[in-house]
Amino acid sequence: MCTLCRLAVGHAGLFFPRHGIGLFRPRRLGIQVLRGVLLFASSALYFQGLAELALLPTAATVTMTGLLLITALSVPFWGSGSGLGIGRRLRLALSAR
Repeated sequence: MCTLCRLAVGHAGLFFPRHGIGLFRPRRLGIQVLRGVLLFASSALYFQGLAELALLPTAATVTMTGLLLITALSVPFWGSGSGLGIGRRLRLALSAR
């Protein structure tokens, strides 16, 4: 059994006696359905983009650039930086990329 599966089963076994079947029932079903649809659309568009680009390195570069942009934009949107806009941990994370 994979590690993630063991972890999920372990957590379910730990919290199931207290919460019962409600543990597996989402509070906001509409949000969960929307999340699933958006995840599916994102994956489908990514693979469609791979087919159009026909170059895996280019697709990987676009993906990594997107992650860097999300990290950099976290500063003005969430205030996760300090001082000049980027905190010490965020600078370290960006330099590791």
